[in-house]
Amino acid sequence: MNNNGANGSSIKIRTPRMDDLQGIVSVVRACEPYLTAHMSYIYWMQIRHCRDTCAVAVMGGEIVGWCSIIPGSGGRYFVHQLGIAPKARRQGLAQSLLAHLVSELRRREDTPELEFTIDRMNGAALDVVKTVAGRVEMQLRRTPEPVGLLEDGCAEDLYVMTPDASRRADFSNEVANVLWTTTEGTEATNELSF
Repeated sequence: MNNNGANGSSIKIRTPRMDDLQGIVSVVRACEPYLTAHMSYIYWMQIRHCRDTCAVAVMGGEIVGWCSIIPGSGGRYFVHQLGIAPKARRQGLAQSLLAHLVSELRRREDTPELEFTIDRMNGAALDVVKTVAGRVEMQLRRTPEPVGLLEDGCAEDLYVMTPDASRRADFSNEVANVLWTTTEGTEATNELSF
C-alpha cells in the first residue's frame, strides 16, 4: 500500500547513508527530551558498522524518521533510538520503521531478542512498541531490572521483545502485514515506501 506524508509526498524507508548525518541529528533533536542527540560521530559509526540494523524515513528528500538498533552478542540487539520529525508524526511511521527493522532481523535470525528502554512519561513510545510486537508476532515484557541512569529526572524502564513461541509466522509473507511495501529499486538500498 502506498501512503503519502502530510504534504502529499511519498515517504520512503531505506538504509541510512553517510550524507544522512545532518538529517538524522535534526530528527533526534526534534524528539528531545525523550531522545538525546549525540555527536555526529555516533551516527557515523552506526551507519558505518550497523547500517543493516538502522533505517531512515525520507519525505520529499528530507529525513523525517530514524531508527537504530545496535547488534549485541548471541542474537541480542538493543534498540538505541526511534524518532520521527514533528511534520511526519501520527501517520504510523514510527511503527513502520521499527517493524521494518525487526522483520529484517527475523528474516536473518529465527529468535532475535531486542532490548530497549522507554521513559516512563513516554506513553506514545510504549504504544508503538506494543503495536509492533503484535504485528511481528513477538512477546513484549518489562523487566524488573532497574535502569540506573545518572541524569536528573531520568526514569526509564527496560523492556525485552522476543519471538512468540506459541505462534509461528511465515516471515516471507510478513511484509504484507505491516504498513509499508517494497518499492522498485535496487536490493542494496533496501528502500521501502508507504
